[in-house]
Amino acid sequence: MMITINNYKGKCIYKLYSDNIHIKHIYIGSTTNLQNRIKNHTFRKRHNLIPKLYDNLGDSFSCEIIEILPEDTTKEVMLKKERTYIELYKNMNHSLLNQCIPTRSRYERKCDNREKHNESRRKTYERNKEHYLKKKKEWYHKNKERIKEQKKRKKEINKIETNINNGEE
Repeated sequence: MMITINNYKGKCIYKLYSDNIHIKHIYIGSTTNLQNRIKNHTFRKRHNLIPKLYDNLGDSFSCEIIEILPEDTTKEVMLKKERTYIELYKNMNHSLLNQCIPTRSRYERKCDNREKHNESRRKTYERNKEHYLKKKKEWYHKNKERIKEQKKRKKEINKIETNINNGEE
């Protein structure tokens, strides 16, 4: 029996892409049952549940099995393979719609989105600049003595380090 996407119910890594040749976006996923997963994608598109994904895929999309996995494949292995394919397509300069990268750590996500995060923080600061400046001023007045002590200690440490570097003790 020939395996088609419509009747394949096993574990696999798949790719969604637009039927419109002018739309170059793709989505990589993994599933234990492709037939049900495609039904789920179709339902979500019809009910506009993930607009960014489906708007970028266009009016209709197709599915392609990238790799068929053995039935004893664990979820962890599936997710690692999915990530491998996401990174492969990303490195080939494909426009990926995947927002969640499986098995990615918080640190990796932070590094991947550093510019976006910094821009968001800048905008938040600009919107609330008066509030932040007021809080900073309050904190300074509340901690004035502590700040003086820290500066004094730092000055003493620098003086000692300078004497050591100059050969004095």
